[in-house]
Amino acid sequence: MKKIYLCTMFLMIMLHSICFADEQFCIEETLKPVPDSIAQVILSYEKDPIWKVCKFEGKPIDLDGDGKAEDFAVTTADGCNCGNALCAIWVLRRTGNSYSVVLSDGGYSMNIGKQKHNGLADISFEASTTGWSQKHSWVFDGKRYTKINQKNKNR
Repeated sequence: MKKIYLCTMFLMIMLHSICFADEQFCIEETLKPVPDSIAQVILSYEKDPIWKVCKFEGKPIDLDGDGKAEDFAVTTADGCNCGNALCAIWVLRRTGNSYSVVLSDGGYSMNIGKQKHNGLADISFEASTTGWSQKHSWVFDGKRYTKINQKNKNR
């Protein structure tokens, strides 16, 4: 029992540090409701009607590294349709006055990398509990993000 408690505390500390590092997005950080136009883009992208009961929150991010956070990272508010340490995260790219989903994955945190492919930053998603961990890495192919690496571990 003590070992499980210590492992849980270690993971909570690690996840907290992941959430509040620079160039990160975390499902538990303080996020703001997204504009209706962004929520509608996500609802148009997702085919499962289960998402219609959710509200969405997120924050602006800078995918192309130009110093302007005009793109968005979005998740659901109040853990809607989330699992244990894992929630849907959408990455939306701003083009002109509209947005499009360029990546949809799940995780606890999302890291916006320094390295770029086709003009946009590489992205990775991470999640873990005492029983498993996962990391997905993505690069931009010019239109959408493509998964280049997936690591899953059961402990």
